Amino acid sequence: MNERVNAVREVAEAANDADAKERDAAAARDRHTRAWDAALKAGWSDKELRQTGARAPGAATAKRRTRRPASAPMTTTESE
Repeated sequence: MNERVNAVREVAEAANDADAKERDAAAARDRHTRAWDAALKAGWSDKELRQTGARAPGAATAKRRTRRPASAPMTTTESE
């Protein structure tokens, strides 16, 4: 019985943590949008802002590419 109680407590804590993170993410997105709009009003263009490395609000984040291990160099044998 104690294992079941502990399991549901863990679920509740994880759900609460996820909810808090989602609220934080929404607030960060709103801040990003307001800052982007303020920069546009200050005379920056979308292109100029993107050239700084900042992404536009709502734009997908760049996905990290994982490098494949380098393959061994091909060797050729000469047979005569």
